[in-house]
Amino acid sequence: MKRKSGKLWRFLTVLAALVMGGAMTPGAAAQPFADWFVDGTTGSDSNTGQTWGQAFATPQKALDAAQPNSGEVIFVAVGTYYPEKKRGRE
Repeated sequence: MKRKSGKLWRFLTVLAALVMGGAMTPGAAAQPFADWFVDGTTGSDSNTGQTWGQAFATPQKALDAAQPNSGEVIFVAVGTYYPEKKRGRE
């Protein structure tokens, strides 16, 4: 078997490292999609929104966090949610 040229071999090695290990390194890359959680009773908009234990308090916060057309899912706990009041609107 022929040995790969130096530059090509290094490139392939770096590429393999990024594909195999880079994506699993914490904080290396964002997930392609995520689930978001909203619980108006126990949630907080300062939470991460990525688990029920870290749920957002408002659906608007989850909508702001989600990427459009990405397949992300927003789970909303049973409850009554009201739109936020905007200044200048009654």
